[in-house]
Amino acid sequence: ERERERMEAPGVEAVSRPVFAAMAPFSVPASSSTASSSSSSSSSIFAFADVPPCQTLYVHNLNEKIKKHDLSKALYALFSEFGPVLDVHIRRTMHLRGQAFVSFKDINDATRAMHQLQATDLFGKPLHISYSKEKSHAVLKLEGVFTKMKKRSVPHSLRPEETENPLRSVV
Repeated sequence: ERERERMEAPGVEAVSRPVFAAMAPFSVPASSSTASSSSSSSSSIFAFADVPPCQTLYVHNLNEKIKKHDLSKALYALFSEFGPVLDVHIRRTMHLRGQAFVSFKDINDATRAMHQLQATDLFGKPLHISYSKEKSHAVLKLEGVFTKMKKRSVPHSLRPEETENPLRSVV
């Protein structure tokens, strides 16, 4: 109850969803349309305005303290209201912390989700959503053009010698 009061701000109406009953609620700005917002505030949200529309959305400014599994479930439930979600990809590396990629089956669904969920509070932080620079693997598989990338091999000169590893038993 105290967490809900802390996350609600003046001018922001809370939207409760049954999926998030055990998790923190999220709220949608009173005017959910980004077209009505001023250009100065929308320019900071649309960091990648020159990226062409695609089925994969880049979502950042996510709360880093939420567990990966809980964040994935919350993003899936939130974005699936706009159409079939193929994949929610979250990585926890140092450079990708607080970021996710959400892949839709249709570009129109992704566009609607991006515009309507822009600046929606999720776990106490406003979402920043834009189109991804590249298509996700899920979208490429759906289109039938996915080719598995080759693993980078370590050059033979940089590989450790078999005898250097004391844990490996020599038979």
